[in-house]
Order: sequence, then C-alpha cells, then structure tokens
Amino acid sequence: CITDKFRSKGIETSRDLPDTVLDFVKKHPLMDEEVKPMGGHPVFMKKNVKYTKIVVDTVTALDDKQYDVMFIGT
Repeated sequence: CITDKFRSKGIETSRDLPDTVLDFVKKHPLMDEEVKPMGGHPVFMKKNVKYTKIVVDTVTALDDKQYDVMFIGT
C-alpha cells in the first residue's frame, strides 16, 4: 500500500517504491488469514508447478456484475 508519507515524496505506485521497501516486503510476507475457496474446495489444482506471480482483483464485467479474477504466472 502506498501511504500518505510516500505520496508526499511523489511515490504513487508500487513501481516507484525504493528497493529497500521492496526487499523488506519480499522477505517478510504477511497475511491476516488464509484465503478460503468458494464452495469449500479448490477451484482448480495442479501439482508440481511453481507459481511466481499471483494477483487477485475484483472487476466489473459488461453485465455490470462484479467478479473476482485470479491472474497466475509460472
């Protein structure tokens, strides 16, 4: 998250953060609680794959409904 302190220094996106901040985030991942799948079971499962990038976002589709979208990179 970009704080007001960073914004006052002209930092508007995570791409503008100093390397020291990005290194800290990489070394200290934190989560408040686990992410539970809808329906109580995994949506998909694949073994022996190392995911390097995972991003989840909520988007509004053309039908004006909101959907959660997961982008996964290997």
